[in-house]
This record gives sequence, C-alpha cells and structure tokens, in this order.
Amino acid sequence: MCNQLLKFTPREEQKMKHYFPDIHKGMLLSRLNWISIIFFMIVVLLSANPSIVRAEESVTLDLVSIDDILVEKVETGEDASSNHPVSTDIMGHWAQVSIQEMVQKGFISGYPDGTFQPDGNITRAEFVTILVKAFDMQPQAGKVFTDTQDHWAQNYIMTANGRGIVQGTSDSYFEPDKPLTREQMAIMIVSAANLSSSQNSLQFADQNQISIWALNEVATVAEAKIMSGYPDNTFRPQGQATRAEAVTAIMKCLAQS
Repeated sequence: MCNQLLKFTPREEQKMKHYFPDIHKGMLLSRLNWISIIFFMIVVLLSANPSIVRAEESVTLDLVSIDDILVEKVETGEDASSNHPVSTDIMGHWAQVSIQEMVQKGFISGYPDGTFQPDGNITRAEFVTILVKAFDMQPQAGKVFTDTQDHWAQNYIMTANGRGIVQGTSDSYFEPDKPLTREQMAIMIVSAANLSSSQNSLQFADQNQISIWALNEVATVAEAKIMSGYPDNTFRPQGQATRAEAVTAIMKCLAQS
C-alpha cells in the first residue's frame, strides 16, 4: 500500500521535486502521517486537474503548515459565515437589535471592513433602497432623473418615484448621493407606509425650522412614535439622518403595519 501511495505521475513527481527538493520519498513517508499523505494527494490531484474545481467558484491559493510541511490549500473566495456578518461597531449601541434584524432580513448591509457605522450619515439613494426592500415593492416604471441614470440605485429610485413615495429635489435632479435629512426621511416613511395624517400640532422647540411641506409628515411620524425628538426637545429637521435612525424608524413602521 505504501508503494501504491507513493507512485506518482510525471507531473506529480515534478510537483514533489518542486515543493520537497531535499526530501526523499522514504523520508517523506516517515514524516507525514496517513491523514497528511491523503490530504497532500488530494491537493496534488486538484492542482493537476483544475477542471475538478467548479468554474463559478473563485479559487485562491495560500499556504498552510501540516506536520511542518508546507502544502497548497485550495479554498473558495467566499466565507460561509459572511451571509450575515456581525458588525463590530454595533455591540451595545442603542439601535443594535434593529440593525441586526434589518441586516438578517437583507434590507441593509454593513461595510467590507466589518463595520456598520450606525452613527454615520445615510444617503437619499440608500434610504430609498431600504424602503423598497423593506416594503417589498415590486419594480414599477417611474422617472429617471438626470443624476440617477446609470446610478447603482436607479431602479429602486424609479420604483419609489413611480409609487409616489419620492420626488426629486428639482424637476431634473434627485441628488441620490446627498445625505438624507430627517424631515425628508419623515416624508418618505409616511408615503411608503401610507400612514394616516396626524391632526395634532407639533410641540418641538425647533418646529419653526421644519419646512412647510414637511410639517404634516413630521407630526405624523412623531405621533406614531416612529420618529422622535432629542432630549432637548428638538427634532432637527434639517439635520442629517443617521443609519441607526433610519433603520430604527423603518423597523417601527413595519411593526405597526
């Protein structure tokens, strides 16, 4: 059996000489246990027959040590645990639960470095995309703005516009990459969820800073407790909404629908 295991093809023999130039076959047998030998043979066969590896997989090579011998290891480029990675910067954050649920549902994702950046700004395009996914909106024809043509969120913006959820900042422009303001977020949420308008007056200390066209929507989300003010009793309508605030507002809205 030992002789059978150590019978190599010319190509395999060449690989042996390349990786183990100073090691005789007998020495190799004495240093490697049977598991190492079998693993090495599998790797050699895969290397000699690349067709065994599926074409659609991204294949990378790196080196690992087995019994102090370096051999090639073939592995796919995608980590199985990367489907719903746990962000490193949300633990203990006030919006942690909402963020984790939204990520698990596939409505929003973190960044390649493993962070979510919950207190970072969210753009108009990003928020519209989350809304369309969260409310399971089917594609619908809408306006393609000058600055959304060929944009990564073009179809999401077009769908939301076609459903009357979003408008442009002008007749021709949407400004998809501009940070979303809190009053803009209120308007989009009320439209997406089709919330009944509030009849109550606002009680925020800075309510005079809310745009006239957003007064009713801000009152609606405040009454429904979908969005709230800050400890100083301000709403900060012109302030930039954070990713955590956006996720939390949508989660609360979905819970009431």
